[in-house]
This record gives sequence, structure tokens and C-alpha cells, in this order.
Amino acid sequence: MKQHWVLAGAILLAVMAGNLQAEDVEWDFTVEAERVEQSFDDGDSTIDTVTLAPALHVGDWSFSLSAPWQQVDGSYFVNNAYPNLEYLCSQINSLTALQKWLLYQNGTLTPQQIQYCNQTGGVESVTLQDEVDGWNDIEVFASYFLPLPSDAFSAALGVGYKHDNGDAEAGLGTGTRDLFAEANGWWRAGAVVVGLTLGYEHLLENNTSIELNDYGYTSLDARWQVRDWVAPGVEYHYQQANADVLDDLDYFTYYVRVGRSSGLGARLFITDYRDATGYPEEEFGGSLSYSF
Repeated sequence: MKQHWVLAGAILLAVMAGNLQAEDVEWDFTVEAERVEQSFDDGDSTIDTVTLAPALHVGDWSFSLSAPWQQVDGSYFVNNAYPNLEYLCSQINSLTALQKWLLYQNGTLTPQQIQYCNQTGGVESVTLQDEVDGWNDIEVFASYFLPLPSDAFSAALGVGYKHDNGDAEAGLGTGTRDLFAEANGWWRAGAVVVGLTLGYEHLLENNTSIELNDYGYTSLDARWQVRDWVAPGVEYHYQQANADVLDDLDYFTYYVRVGRSSGLGARLFITDYRDATGYPEEEFGGSLSYSF
């Protein structure tokens, strides 16, 4: 099955490359620095991220790469909204002996998974270092902008690949290699802009000791373009659980974005995880970016 996904992705990339016409080639490069503060019952964490994101545009095609470097200060943190190895092990370790035994009996957990999380993935263990830094997983993405008859609507289809170069046991990555597909749509009415994303992530390779599954995700973004350089907005995110011991996740992000598509930009945000178990009680942050 994995080979079929890889073959399908290779064919799609070949078709995309073959259909590129001799059009003007444009490129841009974005550097973003972000700080996120997270608060939990038993402590706080700070996540600093510097992301390098070059992109190439040829006609209606776009090809981009995202390479985030992170420094985390805190003995427990949630690196991103996607369920990761560190968060997953924290949920397994928080179970009682009876709950673990029942999950073992119905096939949800294996002794190897329980032992692995006890020894290496226990994020609440006193042996976990309070500070870690390094590269997170790198992603490449190709998308095609769909020409539509109305200026009020726009859409794009894309496919991407996430590598597993990040240290998953330290929380800097998921420990998996994934192929994902996305469909994006936007609707604009005056100063109001609404965006919808539908995506599906397929695991090509799982290098962890935990049984992980494919999952779907969606997000809805609504913003008010007060000026061409400032826009407050809200995002709603929903993600299927990628492990049997987890629940689906939905959360809101409230933000203010300042800046245009090129040049200097800034973003302030607050994330509400709706009391999801293991996620921050409070999370807020901001970022500065420059595109050229």
C-alpha cells in the first residue's frame, strides 16, 4: 500500500513537471521568527521557532519548502497541534495500571509501547531535560492554483511530503515520514475573507514504537481585512486522532495579522484548546516575518 502511495505521488509530480509551460518564473523567500508561551497545571514552556521557507512560482504552480529550527525551554510542552510522540506518551503514562491492562486486553496497547513510553517518552519524568533545540521535521509542498470564473472565489490543490529529520523523542518531530494532500478554497466579500482547508495525512514510514494511523484534518479561517495591511481573524481547526488511545482534537486560534504579502509582517495570536487533555490551559504568542 505504501509503495502505491509513493508511485502515485511520483506520477503526480511528473505530470506537474511535464505540464509546466515556458512562463515567467518567480521566487520568494520568507524568514519567520515565532515565540509561543504555554501554561500547564505543573509548569510553563516557551517555544522559539525560526522557519526558513523558500518558494518557487511558475504560472499557476507553486513549490515550497519549510525548514523550522526550534529551541524549547520547559519540561513539558506541546510542539504543535498534531498529536506527536511526546504528547502521546504523556497520555499513556497518565493511565492507571488498570486502564493500561484493559487497553492491552482489547489490543489498543502492546507491552512494548507501554515500556517504550515509560523509558523514553515520559515527558513528565524528572530525567527529561528542561531545554532542547534542533531542527523540526522539514516539509516540501507543491500546489496548483485553480483558475475560476469569479474573482470572489479561488481554490488550490496540493500534495506534500514531511520528512522525519527531527528528534521525535525530544519533541522536535513526529518520528514519521508522511505524504499529505490538501484542498484549499477562499471566498471574499468586501473586507471579509473566509478560507477552508481539507487535508489527509498518510504515513509512509513509522519509526516510532507506537502504532500510529492516517488521519484527516480541516480548518476554517475567517478574517476582516480592516486595511490592506491589518486583519483580525479567527481559525477553527479539527484533527482526527492518529492513535487509538487519543481523541479527536478541535481548537480555536484568535489572531491579528499586520503586513502585506511581501516585506515585513507580524502576527499575534491566542489559542484555545477547549480543555483538551494534555494540551495547554493557556497559549499565546507572536511572530515577525520578512518576505522578499
